[in-house]
Amino acid sequence: MSFLLCRTLRTTRWIMSAIETGVRLALKNILLLTDFSEPSELAVPFAIAIAREYESKVYAMHVLTPVSLAYATPELAAAAIEGLEEGARAGMQRVDAQLVGVPHETMLVRAESVWSPVEQALSECEVDLVILGTHGRTGAMKLLLGSVAEEIFRRAGVPVLTIGLRASD
Repeated sequence: MSFLLCRTLRTTRWIMSAIETGVRLALKNILLLTDFSEPSELAVPFAIAIAREYESKVYAMHVLTPVSLAYATPELAAAAIEGLEEGARAGMQRVDAQLVGVPHETMLVRAESVWSPVEQALSECEVDLVILGTHGRTGAMKLLLGSVAEEIFRRAGVPVLTIGLRASD
């Protein structure tokens, strides 16, 4: 009969149980994806806790994708795009501040889709784990809006940890 020992990882607000095994996972590089939503904000402490436990480097990434501004004047469209970029820079500064004390890099990327830069980062950064927040949409909302988390989960080729709104409970 074998017994599994559990150890508790403590973060500022959450307790996670980790099963002790004879083999230590190698999580050298973590890709933290953020869209600055509430679920994404909840994912940051998980990334920090895991990075500290496994002495990992965190690559925090936000992907700016095109926004439909078909009916906007060129001036209004330019102002809207600048506003989005400014908001993204401010968001990445907040994430950067949260990751102080953990080896990390932040990446703000412009791309047609989220998957393309994620795929590139997975390869170039030799990512062992992806962490991202998810809204948990289902049904018609998922059909209309799609699911970035699901696409990453299906295509990443490495473990993906998704953090939903109930993670704060």
